[in-house]
Amino acid sequence: MKFFTGDDFQLNTNLEFIKEEVNGRPIVYIDNIYKNPDRVVEYLQNCPIISHKPQDPQAANGVEFFDGRQAITEAYDRQWFDIHREASTLLGISQNTYFQGGCMFNMTMLNSLPKGHWFPHTDPHCINGLVYLNKCNDYGPGTSFYNSFNYNGGGEHFNPWCDDADETHCILDRYNCAVFFNGDIYHSMRLVGNTFIDRPRFTEVHFLTY
Repeated sequence: MKFFTGDDFQLNTNLEFIKEEVNGRPIVYIDNIYKNPDRVVEYLQNCPIISHKPQDPQAANGVEFFDGRQAITEAYDRQWFDIHREASTLLGISQNTYFQGGCMFNMTMLNSLPKGHWFPHTDPHCINGLVYLNKCNDYGPGTSFYNSFNYNGGGEHFNPWCDDADETHCILDRYNCAVFFNGDIYHSMRLVGNTFIDRPRFTEVHFLTY
């Protein structure tokens, strides 16, 4: 059995916040967020993928792909709260944001890659924060943005693939990089090629509600 402590999830200090405009909307990046990102990944590699949605017997999740989450509350670096405040300010959100704390990691692994985009969606009244933890996909496609449209797919865990989304931008999956954007932008993880076939995709997620 492997042993981990809060030290394995500590963040770097003196972080640099980089702001850019994408389609007229601000995006915030922070490189080299974790002191020991390889240890974070090592922890995740020893975790099962647990579905975070009610499981339907007819759902594709658990059959055609595996999508779930792992949450860690004991190893949370409280510096995240300062990061959330600064990112919110840079994104132009004046309201107070709420975050319950804890590290939450999305884990996705494919059996095959159908055509289309994975479940483009919005998260209203929410800032989305992501940390990419995939050395195998460093500077590969990470998160795509889309023009607004009427989604008619089967939902995230039932049948997430959608082929009529108008992709406008793709954030690169830079290893150990955090990115923050407003959840009212249509977005989804971008899955291309065979990178995550039989190999899990690890992304830490933060939802800052306001």
